[in-house]
Amino acid sequence: MSAGKGDTPRKVDQKKWAENYDRIFKKDSTRFCSKCGADWQGKPIPEADQHHFGGKKHFSRLIGIYSQELDRTVYYQCPDCGSEITRK
Repeated sequence: MSAGKGDTPRKVDQKKWAENYDRIFKKDSTRFCSKCGADWQGKPIPEADQHHFGGKKHFSRLIGIYSQELDRTVYYQCPDCGSEITRK
């Protein structure tokens, strides 16, 4: 079995694999506010529109705080208690 193009398996960086595993498969741990316990899952996205949102099934209630100087979202904020969640 091949892990990529050709017949030679790719080397796996165990540290990067572990970080990606946590980021991809343990998303539910980031669904709730650690300060107030609020659920950040928003209303359902209509099935016909889910492909526009990367296949996501629900909107997020998190508030993105944007910096014009950095031209990016610098942190998120809980809509219920206002606590700041840093970007990874």
